[in-house]
Amino acid sequence: MTDFTATIHGHGSRYLHLTAPALVSLLLLIFTTSVVSRADDSNSVLLYAVGDVSLGRGIGNAVKKRGADYPFKETSSTLHEADIVLGNLESILGDTDDKQRFPGKPYNFIAPLDSAVALKQAGFDLLSLANNHALDYGDTAIEKTIKALGKAGILFFGAGKELMQARTPAVVTIRGIRFAFLAYGTGHSSKIYATAKRGGIAPIRSDYIKKDIAAMKGKADVVIVSLHWGFEYKDAPEKWQRDFAKTIIGWGADAVIGHHPHVLQGIELYKGKPIAYSLGNFLFDQKDDGTDRSVILALEFTGKTITGIGVIPLDRFNTYFPRAAKGQAKKEILKNLKKISTPLNAEADNLKRLGLE
Repeated sequence: MTDFTATIHGHGSRYLHLTAPALVSLLLLIFTTSVVSRADDSNSVLLYAVGDVSLGRGIGNAVKKRGADYPFKETSSTLHEADIVLGNLESILGDTDDKQRFPGKPYNFIAPLDSAVALKQAGFDLLSLANNHALDYGDTAIEKTIKALGKAGILFFGAGKELMQARTPAVVTIRGIRFAFLAYGTGHSSKIYATAKRGGIAPIRSDYIKKDIAAMKGKADVVIVSLHWGFEYKDAPEKWQRDFAKTIIGWGADAVIGHHPHVLQGIELYKGKPIAYSLGNFLFDQKDDGTDRSVILALEFTGKTITGIGVIPLDRFNTYFPRAAKGQAKKEILKNLKKISTPLNAEADNLKRLGLE
C-alpha cells in the first residue's frame, strides 16, 4: 500500500496536492433531531463525532466578549446525550506569549488555555490533534494543549512529544466495551510530523496505521480511526481516499471518520462499517457556502456491534456557533447528504440503512 503524504495550502485556498470481511447484520437508525431514542439495552453505548472545532481567530474574539462556554450554548445539551463525544481540535491552546512556528503560513490558530474547560463542559471526551494546525505555535504550545486537556479531563490522540506518543490510541471503556481511538493527519510541511526525536502529529502512513490497528487486536473491542485529509471545500472524496479507507476497514477498524475539507462529504458503508469522509465544520469562523452546515455522526454500539448509524444536522444560521438544524435547513442538509452519499454506496440498501432513502 502506498504511503500518502500531502501538502495543504491554508484555509481560504481550495488546493491540496497529493505527493505521494463478512457483512454484519445491522439495525441502522437515522437520528435527525437532538432527541435520540436509545436502544433499551444495558450494553448500549452512544458515540457522537463532530467536525472541525476551532476556538481561535473570530471565535476567540467572541469568547473574550461572551465567555468560553458561549459557542456551545446551543449544542451542549445534545452532546451530553452521548456516552462518548469526539472531535478534531483545529486550534492549539496556548498563551499570548507563544510564537508562531511558521510565520509565513497564512493561517495560524491559537485559543486560550481555559478553552479546555469549556470543551469539557460542552460534552467533549476526546479530541484529535492530528491536523495541519497542531504545530502552528510550536512544541511548547502543543505541550500546553495536552496538559490543559488532561487537566480538564479530555483525552487527546493523534499528536505528542514524539512519534510513539502521537500514535498511541486514546482508550475509553464504557459498560465493559473498550474503545480505542487513533488519529493521523496531513499538513503543509513535513516538519509538523512527529519523529522519534521531535514532537508533532502522526502522519497518514499505511504502515503506521496497519501496525497500530493490529496492536489493538485483543486489547480493544472497537477501533475508530480519524483522518485529517482531502481537498478543502470539495464535497466528494478522492478515489485514493475511498480505497484507503476501505483498506483501513479491512485491517480491522470499525469506523473511519474524516476532517479537514470544512464542508460535509458523503457517508459510505463498507462491509457494514461506516466511513464518514468529512463531517464539515462544527465550530469554525467560516461562512462560505457549505462551511456553515454539517452533521454530528451518531454511532450506537450494543455490545461490540454497531446497531445504529445516523446523523444530527447542524446549521450555524449565519453565525459561527452550531445549533441543531430545523425546518427547511434540516431538510436541505439531509437532502444534500443523500445526494453526496449516493455515488459512494453501490449496494442498493445502503442508503436505506443510513436512513437516507
